[in-house]
Amino acid sequence: MNSLATKILPRLFVLAIIAFLLNWIYSVAFYPSDLKKIDLIDSLQKVIPRSDVIYFGESSNFSFVFEDDDQRRISDFISDYYPGLQFGTVNKGALHAGIYLKLLKQIPTEAPVNTIILSMNLRSFSADWIYSKLESLLQRDMVLISDGPPLWNRFRLGLKAYDNKTQKQRSMQVKNALKKDLLFLEPPCDFPNAVAWIENINNSPTSPWIEDSLAKSLAISFIINYGFRIDTVNNPRIRDFDKIIEYARQRGWKVVLNILPENTQQASLLIGPCLRKLMISNAKLLTKRYESQGAIVVNNLELVDSSHYIDKKWPTEHYDEYGRKMVARQIALAMRNIYPAHFSDVFMKSDFTCDFEAPSPFFVTLGRDSTCSHSGKFAEKLDTNNAFGARFVRHYFEVKTLNPRKITASGWFTGIYRPREVKLIISIENDKKQPKLWTATVSKDIIEYGKWDSLQVNANIPENFGDNDVIRIYFWYTGKNKVWIDDVNILLQTENLNAASDTILLIKN
Repeated sequence: MNSLATKILPRLFVLAIIAFLLNWIYSVAFYPSDLKKIDLIDSLQKVIPRSDVIYFGESSNFSFVFEDDDQRRISDFISDYYPGLQFGTVNKGALHAGIYLKLLKQIPTEAPVNTIILSMNLRSFSADWIYSKLESLLQRDMVLISDGPPLWNRFRLGLKAYDNKTQKQRSMQVKNALKKDLLFLEPPCDFPNAVAWIENINNSPTSPWIEDSLAKSLAISFIINYGFRIDTVNNPRIRDFDKIIEYARQRGWKVVLNILPENTQQASLLIGPCLRKLMISNAKLLTKRYESQGAIVVNNLELVDSSHYIDKKWPTEHYDEYGRKMVARQIALAMRNIYPAHFSDVFMKSDFTCDFEAPSPFFVTLGRDSTCSHSGKFAEKLDTNNAFGARFVRHYFEVKTLNPRKITASGWFTGIYRPREVKLIISIENDKKQPKLWTATVSKDIIEYGKWDSLQVNANIPENFGDNDVIRIYFWYTGKNKVWIDDVNILLQTENLNAASDTILLIKN
């Protein structure tokens, strides 16, 4: 027996040494490059070293429509309110609290992060999301950062040793949950579970709310995604958020939870008041639970009007520019107590400058170029491929409290051009792109190449400036060479002064 042990133990020791060395070699030589192949982890590693605040979100953060003037993310709009802070963003479709928790544990103790913002999506508490077919891909991405030696995790990844159920298996999980989870709804919607609710819709030839098959299909989708009461004992999302709050407390982080807007208006039109009441109840439950644990909870459930939802055939949290900006504003306002010295209310701000060194609120920039600049390192190049420079865009809803009466715009330009080829324009249009005001000032004499010249244009805001109108200010180059623009400044004035006499003016009432 002793002789057998003396033979086996040295071999086991040698195997342990070999395993240790192989893990060390993999960790040093291959593990970092493997992590870079996973977009979620790679994006997190990029923002960690430079971020005071990190926003974690799913597709609600980056979904937009082509018609949006400003196609930036919710997280970008929040950062506009805190110009002295560095914001980082980690987002991917279908992310949820379970993935957030694993990502948060990758932030090293020396990182500057002190606040985390997490989207809290009501649908993510539903069986349809918990057992989603997308879960396999998300869990695959998390294998390499699981507990244990990196080489072992890489081996597990190769064997697909993670939650990798088939679509059929996941569909069965959803169906079972819809039957098992009790609703406890009051009349007239006192169905025992979501399945009974769906059967009632399917078996009703007519309904006060559902008029055709497409509407019926959408109504069923709403019930599948929101027809549940959050079980605080068994719901995995509750456990994940509880762990996040506790982990954040250990790390000394502030936590901001963003309960995303849901289309309760459409739900009420399709199904009546019962589902909306259930959604409100779940949002209140989450608000009360996590405020009591020390988090800042921003309940945006009914913030966004139905008209600002992008998707019309499936319930999602995808909003147009207005919706994303409204969500961002509520989060920014809720963070004032964390960063009172850094807060700047951009809705009430009247003076804006774009110097192309960093993103500027309300300026939609197409790019920057380091060939030359009026100040700093960068300017924007205009040519036949990019005739319109950085656009300053403000919608009526963003300035109605400020109530500006006059606009003054100025900016610098240089390059090779002819007289009148460089224009600085102020326009106000309605939602049909019809101008209510259009005014421009144009370049005159050609200055020496390499020198900078400036333009300024003024305009009074018309009295009929209203709900669906938008202010646009931009450089327009109509030549065939190249010019550069820099240091564009916009001033919104509340006093109603006369416009400058050297402008071209068109006003339509």
